[in-house]
Amino acid sequence: YMKDELESEFLRGMEFYGKEKYAAAIRFFDHFAENSSSGNPDMIADAGFFSAMSALKLFNTDAEYRMKRFIASYPDSPHVIEGRMALAGYFYQNKTWRKASSYYESVNRLELPAERLPEYFFKSGYSHYMSGDKETALLMFSEIKDIDTDYTPPALYYFSHIAYEEKKYETALDGFVRLKNDETFGSVVPFYIVQLLYLKKDHDEILNLAPELLKSAGPQRSVELFRFSGDAHYNKGNYAEAIGYLEKYSAGAKASGREDKYQLAYC
Repeated sequence: YMKDELESEFLRGMEFYGKEKYAAAIRFFDHFAENSSSGNPDMIADAGFFSAMSALKLFNTDAEYRMKRFIASYPDSPHVIEGRMALAGYFYQNKTWRKASSYYESVNRLELPAERLPEYFFKSGYSHYMSGDKETALLMFSEIKDIDTDYTPPALYYFSHIAYEEKKYETALDGFVRLKNDETFGSVVPFYIVQLLYLKKDHDEILNLAPELLKSAGPQRSVELFRFSGDAHYNKGNYAEAIGYLEKYSAGAKASGREDKYQLAYC
């Protein structure tokens, strides 16, 4: 093969890659790499990178092997950081959380361009959370929960959710309140807020929020809201109002507790 002929193979590969015709791109890159052992080393490295990226985008079975081989063969290539992010993203999309989190850990975030950091922090946090590592997840989410990025609302939601699971109720409440008007999470967070207000014994705020929530709540959530509303009225001494809610709770709950039965009998 002539040098020019081979280089045109590489350029064809780049052309197909640019048009998202990844299977064709792989064929040209592989052919170029196999036949140009003494050619331009940067182009050979790039062929390895772009063929691995193409395989990842196609979810090919050899995609991980290709990218790991590229990273091992060309550790000084400027594409290595992007390759690690792409590997992590590949397993993130496949919901293989342990592999995704370990590849996110292999990314040196100081080398990432600023515009990639929000995606890195959120997806790394979520992968760690789904793998059961809440501590790392909290650290990752906390990096972006207070700045304005596309990934901030979900980061704040999962940060607050973990705080809720860890019984850090004030932290959880602050986060959920901030999401009240968010278009994605706005419909979910009020139910958390009411539960947290119940734990705080903030009866007035429960009675303020619950009627509006009952309009859009499904059957399961409605039962919970009957309980919280009944409890709030009971604690404020509004026994007549409490009865209606506690009776609805008692009728809808799979099993009501001793406390709830006592409140209803007392009212």
